[in-house]
Amino acid sequence: NVAYADSLKRRVLVLPFDNVLKNKNYAWMSDSIAENLKTDILKSGRFEVLDVTLLRKIDPKMQFANIDAKNASAFAKRLNCEVAVVGRFTIRKEGRKKEIVTFEADGVDALEGKSVVTKNENAPINAEIFDTVDKLATSISDELKAKLLPLDAASFKRDNKLEILIRRLENPPTGFLDSFALIGSGLS
Repeated sequence: NVAYADSLKRRVLVLPFDNVLKNKNYAWMSDSIAENLKTDILKSGRFEVLDVTLLRKIDPKMQFANIDAKNASAFAKRLNCEVAVVGRFTIRKEGRKKEIVTFEADGVDALEGKSVVTKNENAPINAEIFDTVDKLATSISDELKAKLLPLDAASFKRDNKLEILIRRLENPPTGFLDSFALIGSGLS
């Protein structure tokens, strides 16, 4: 699944956006933004994408608040990802009725441990909020594509043990013998 033999698609870990003020009315945005990002990044054809589902399988108690470029890099490396996308949003009232959301997002080069894409955008919360989220996701994806070249497959290697774990987490065993093996391992 590599486009050409000498390059390797970078793998992107998309983290849920942090609802900084823990505003329950907008909790849906955390995953909604992440979903849009995954879709847009995959559409570019230049990256593979993983999300936190796998990280949560490794450690269900994992927290994704207050993540900076350094933490994001560490999370990414746990899943053999070379890029992480992390973000946060806050909502403030303007006047009596109007609410404004501020999105901040970072595209992090996890190999270098630094942000290569930084976004900061304000938008009114109204019917167009989904368009705003979609545009934000597209612009992050486009900038990542522009700034991060594919990896050189000849000189870049991923941790093989981690690859096996990732494959296992993505495709858990389902056959009779597999479930038998799992039961057997719990008894010892």
